Amino acid sequence: MKSLLLAGLVLVGSFAGGAFAFWMLSGTPAMEQAATTQQAEDIPEVIRAKEFVLVDDNGEIRGKLAVAENGPRLSLLGEDGEIRFLVGVSPEGSGLGLVDQNGTKRFLLTVTPDGSSLGLVDQNGERRFSVTVAPEVTGLRLADQDGKGRTLLGVGPKGTMLALADEDGEQRVLLAVQPDRQGLALFDEDGKARAELDVSLAGPGLDLYDEKGNTRAKLVVTPVGPSLGVLDEKGELIWKAP
Repeated sequence: MKSLLLAGLVLVGSFAGGAFAFWMLSGTPAMEQAATTQQAEDIPEVIRAKEFVLVDDNGEIRGKLAVAENGPRLSLLGEDGEIRFLVGVSPEGSGLGLVDQNGTKRFLLTVTPDGSSLGLVDQNGERRFSVTVAPEVTGLRLADQDGKGRTLLGVGPKGTMLALADEDGEQRVLLAVQPDRQGLALFDEDGKARAELDVSLAGPGLDLYDEKGNTRAKLVVTPVGPSLGVLDEKGELIWKAP
């Protein structure tokens, strides 16, 4: 019985000793609090510098926060050492850019006193999508692979406009909504208006133009009734109904 009790005491003692050793090595709550307080006291409240440099495990520069001649900027670099992310502030405004592995800026966000803009660029450096917000005008531009604007949408004090262009960048369709009228115009390959549908306070009207821009046919609907006229190349009326 004594040997069994002694063995039990040794076993309990071993557990107690191990727990005590773990408790001593891990530190008492008071010791931990003291260490934490000491670390907090060692942290400076303000760090002043003109440049901070981030490096990876190989000592390669992966990021910089610095103040340049025109203002502060933050840049993050890829494994190849090329800038992939850039944020800057200058007297002219502020901007953010994302760069691909080929060094092409693919995402551009700028803010200036004149407004703000957002641009998306393809792998060839052509801006394909743009949004601009100015004090009086908001615009959206969609471009093709050659960078030519194919769709333009604008909103301003005089109304809303939607323009569609062909592969040569020539305007072919224009839709406008203004306070006193709404209109749809169709253009030829030379950019000349050939047909125009207009709705105003006086009523709807349709004008057809020749290649020189002269009105050759005109249809209007007024409170009095409809009227159709045909004109020659000099603008002289040659036929009318009624």
